[in-house]
Order: sequence, then C-alpha cells, then structure tokens
Amino acid sequence: MPGKAKGSSRRGELLAGANKAFKIAEGVSGALPVVGSYVGAVAKVGLTVVEMVQTMDDNDETAERLGKHVYRLSNVLEKLSNQSRLSESSQTTTEMEDLQQALRGVQHEIAVQQSQPGIKKFWNSSDQSGSLKKLQDKVRAALEEIQLLVNVKTSILVEELYNESVQGKYHRLLDRLGDGKYGARGEVIEDVTCLPGTRVDILERIDRWIRGGASSERVLWIRGMAGRGKSTIASTVVHSWKDRACCAIYHFRRGQNVSNASLVCALARQLARSLDPELRSTILSVVEEKDDILNQRLDEQFAALFTASLRPLTKKAFPVLIVVDALDECDSVDYAVNFVKLIDRHSPSLPDNVKFLLTSRPEVPLLRALEPREWHAESLDSIGDEDTDIERFLHHTLLQVKIEHGIGGEWPAAADISQLAIMSQGLFQWARTVVKYVGGGSPKYRLGQLLKSPKLWSGVDELYTQILSKALEGVKGDPAKQALLMDLVGTVVAAPYPVSLEVIAYLHESYDLVKGESLETVFDL
Repeated sequence: MPGKAKGSSRRGELLAGANKAFKIAEGVSGALPVVGSYVGAVAKVGLTVVEMVQTMDDNDETAERLGKHVYRLSNVLEKLSNQSRLSESSQTTTEMEDLQQALRGVQHEIAVQQSQPGIKKFWNSSDQSGSLKKLQDKVRAALEEIQLLVNVKTSILVEELYNESVQGKYHRLLDRLGDGKYGARGEVIEDVTCLPGTRVDILERIDRWIRGGASSERVLWIRGMAGRGKSTIASTVVHSWKDRACCAIYHFRRGQNVSNASLVCALARQLARSLDPELRSTILSVVEEKDDILNQRLDEQFAALFTASLRPLTKKAFPVLIVVDALDECDSVDYAVNFVKLIDRHSPSLPDNVKFLLTSRPEVPLLRALEPREWHAESLDSIGDEDTDIERFLHHTLLQVKIEHGIGGEWPAAADISQLAIMSQGLFQWARTVVKYVGGGSPKYRLGQLLKSPKLWSGVDELYTQILSKALEGVKGDPAKQALLMDLVGTVVAAPYPVSLEVIAYLHESYDLVKGESLETVFDL
C-alpha cells in the first residue's frame, strides 16, 4: 500500500508538471511563426488527456502508462514551444517528429486499453448528464484532433518556417484569393456560438454526420424560418471542429458589400490556412496556375479550388468541412442555386471525407434546388426542444444583465423565464431581442412590462411593435427627438437591404441632436 501511494503521488506530480507545460505552450503558441497553430492544438489535446487521467483510479495500471505518455508529450512540446530554440531547421524537424511520435504513443495507449477496467469504466459510465459526459465528449474530440495532427506532414511546416521565399510565395498566392476572412468572422451573429448545454441533440447529430464516411451523406442541409438559430449552429459546428478537421465557413448577409463571386475563393483561402499544409499546397498550386481565379466564373472556381484541389485527399483520415450559411440571403438567387447544382455535380468525384453543410430558410427557389437531391436534412422548424434551450439561454443572458446592473435578490424568477420562453414561440432571435431590450433600460421595469401583457409581446412582429410603441411614447414630449425617431424608422423601413447603425447616423447628421455626438449617444437619444 505505501508503494502504491508513493506511485500515485509521483504520478500526480508528473501530471501537474505536464498540465503546467501544456498551458504555457498553449499561451505562447500564438506568437510562434508557422508552427504555432500546430503547437496550440497539441497543447489543447494534452490538457484534455491530463484531465482524463486525473479521473481514473489511482491504482490503475492503465492510468500509470497513459500518464507517462502524456508527460513525455509535455516534455517534447515544452522544447518546441521555446521560441529561442526555433533557430535550426534540423533541430526543429527532429522535435516535430518527436512530438508526432509522442502523440501516437498517447493515441495508441488509449486505443489498446479501451477494454481495460479503467478506460472501460470511463467510456461506459452511465453518468451521461454530469461532468463525466462532458469529459467523455472532450476526449473523443481530442482523439479526433490527434488523428489530424499525426497525419500532418510536419516537414512542409518546417520548410515554410525556415524558407522565407516559400513563406513569401504562399502569402502572394493566398492574396490572389482575396479576403478569406469574410464569413470567418462578423459583427454580430458570426461571433455567436450556442450556449453550452443548448441545441445538444442536433449538434450531436451533426457530429455523427461529419464522422460518417458514406458518400450519400456528403451534404447536410439545415433549414428553418428566420430566428431559429441556423447561423449560430453553423458557427458552433465550425468552432467545435476547427482543430479536428480542415474547416471553412461563409455567411451570406443581405446587402453585404461583398461580391458573391468571392464565395469559393474565400472558402478556399480559409482551407489553405488550416492545420494541414498538404491541403494548402494543393490549393495554392492551382492558384499559381490560375492567377485570375478571383475573376473567373463560379463553375470554374468550384472546379479548380474544390474539385481539383480536394480530389487528391483520398487518404486523409480527417474531415474537410465546408459550411455556407444563409444561402437564401445571397444577392443572386441564381448564384445560390448554381452553387447547389455544382455541389451535386462534383461531389461524387470528391473524397468521402469532404463535407458540405448548407443552411437556409425554406424559400421556394432553394427548396426546388435542394429537396430533389435527397441529401441529409435537418429542419429546425420541427425540433421540439427549443423552449428548454431558450430557457437556458434566457437564464444565462439575463443573469449577465443582473450583474451588469447590480440587481440584488432572486431576479429574474424561474417562472418569469419560463413565461418568456413560451412567449418566444421557439425563436432564438426573439429571445436575443428581449434580452437587449431588457438590458437597455431599467431591467426590472422592462421585464415587468413584458410579462404584464404576454399576448402583446409574443412573437417577433409583436415584440418589435411594442418596442417601437415604447420608443414613440418616450419621445412624445420632445418634438425634436420625435422627428428624429420617425425619420430613423422611415429610413430603416424604406431601405431595400439592412443598413448599419453607422450609415443611419451618417444619413441623419444634419440633425442638431446628432451633430458631434458619438454613435452610442445618438441611439441612446
């Protein structure tokens, strides 16, 4: 017993040291040129495996062996993440190879020991609703991340790291694809991911679809009316898979100041900047041959940047995920429909690990294009768990409002949150708008007003009607503010597409109330 206790203590010390090394490596990875993303991904995997080993029985031999593997991984990573050591190509090559070998050791130890008591208990626990279920999901994701990391040709990364001409060439070729950042981030919804614990079932179904290898399952279409959360789900999927797949995402928005022609190029640029340098090389070799790719037709871009570039990736053991959100908001319906037809035409010649995820409202032109394909589909209009998820969302976000406004006591009441969820009619956009409205004034008063007349405020149209009515009532005694408000509303109603707050403020800068004021002050008026 004393020997086992001593061994357990020693393992705890090793894990603590490994945990510290992984956190340091994760922190400095962003400053490392070229190999930083790889180092950061390995550190993230290491932290998850440490957490897994810490849950296992102290006397379990499996935990002992796995602990030693993860400690070795941390030692190798610690050497590589030291920027001062990235001075010699041969040394970095050796350390990258050692890192992959250590990753394979962790991967192998988990794989061969899954039938042993410690691992079997970990994987088969019935505690599916507690913290263990979350850890199980994290470990599964870590194993998928390892699968990607051990298949990366690190020699290409090292060559790029030490060869400035190669780096310069890559950057010049990437620039030919335009600004790939559009769609990868945005001002509002693109930055939003699902609150943990919400949309669990559909996200798990999407994960299973991504993991599946059947060619018939290459495309997933998520449809739903406005406000159902399609864009948030799309962003969440990419955020979740970015370290275990090569991902790219593009969000269409009505009235965006971006040419539709940038769609395929923006997606290709994001794929070229993913963790796999081989994918980057295949894409950029095509770009090198076609220096005017940004100005070519949609079908030519698709054939060159997707079909020709992705076809050689038949032996890749990880997914390539291409997400196009809000197809219905593309400025040209024909362009969106043609993109769908190109996926249908070219997908049979692509490897099974290449996946397309599309989201849209169920609008007629897209229904005609998508429904006959018999692709895998998810309808957010028929999912019945929205109220529970919206309750979680409201509880979380209203708690933030409570903290920001320094509200004491039990606010909001659980019954009030349940009532709001019912009033939302399953629309996340309604819930988000309510939280902004409640937090934009006196939270207790505004929430009370909402709940006094639930029929008046239920649904998006009714909610906006009531908010506008309150705004008009608030400026009734001030003719100048009343005139400004009416003009602002008129601009929004008359605009053919959504316009930004900056544009609205610019259009009304002739008003004395607007002159010289900041944007926030203008809209607080």
